[in-house]
Amino acid sequence: MVKQATPIQLSQVSNQEPHKVFPTGPRGHMTNFGWVGPDDRHFVLTNEISTIGQFRTRDYGAQQCTLHFYFPEEARRPKYGWEDIPEVVTWDIRHHVDVNIYFLDAGEHVLNERTLNYDNKPARSHHLGAVTIGGNSTIVTERFHCETNTLYSFEFECASEDCFVDSWQDEEAPKGSFN
Repeated sequence: MVKQATPIQLSQVSNQEPHKVFPTGPRGHMTNFGWVGPDDRHFVLTNEISTIGQFRTRDYGAQQCTLHFYFPEEARRPKYGWEDIPEVVTWDIRHHVDVNIYFLDAGEHVLNERTLNYDNKPARSHHLGAVTIGGNSTIVTERFHCETNTLYSFEFECASEDCFVDSWQDEEAPKGSFN
């Protein structure tokens, strides 16, 4: 049986504003155990903004893992509490976008979203690969070695010109996950 793990957190950093700390999710807060709140996570990619994601493996004996992404064909508004923010949709993408994915050298350290910025993000340890995302698509990365109950940190960075992805991972299936 394959176990899925949704991100503990997704945070943005900007190469053009290296000291900028992006706001955390719309509800919830950071604890010593990670993010506490609804499962909504913001995934943003532009040529200046990348997203840092942390996932923890839970499945005993899971020695091979992949990252999965799903983008629906059409954008839809979240089902709760967003009436006063009309520009927020579940996702928006201008065209197919190439994305580089890097492992980050964060160890077992849950990153603090309230202080994370481009200048203090963990260093990249190696390149996992590149994927192309677009509407109505499911993307799966190449398999990589993983260990049970281990925290993995990734940076997602645009590899395309005129890159724009703005997605909210909500509580509704299907979700992006770590398998």
